[in-house]
Amino acid sequence: MNLQLDNKSTHLKGLLGEIEFARHFLREGWNIYKPFDQNSRADLLIEKENKFKKIQIKYCTPYKGVLRVELTHPGKDRKPYCPDDIDAIGVFDAKNENFYLIPLKDILPKQEIWIRVDETTNKQQKNINWAKKYKI
Repeated sequence: MNLQLDNKSTHLKGLLGEIEFARHFLREGWNIYKPFDQNSRADLLIEKENKFKKIQIKYCTPYKGVLRVELTHPGKDRKPYCPDDIDAIGVFDAKNENFYLIPLKDILPKQEIWIRVDETTNKQQKNINWAKKYKI
């Protein structure tokens, strides 16, 4: 099943990403909690064996083998996420239907991260954020 929504709103894409991540975590034995406030910094709170994680979900489609993940909260102020807000960014690759969980500590202080899902055309290996490192 292809879950790409190229011409749909970012809200609809985000909602689909959250649902797909919730399904994935449920299959892996996590308990899922969803904030009532749609403006919450975290999209999902997950718990397993009394360990909690606050996750911000991003719906992404690869372009030229790379997923570009913006780390600012949507809205007017575009305030970057911080460790008080979330523990990790969950990236849903809509084209390949893969899931990536990137700890916030691996990202800060940057405002975006690019993770490579396909090999580079020039076979470069150095200084690349490989998606497979974060695949769950």
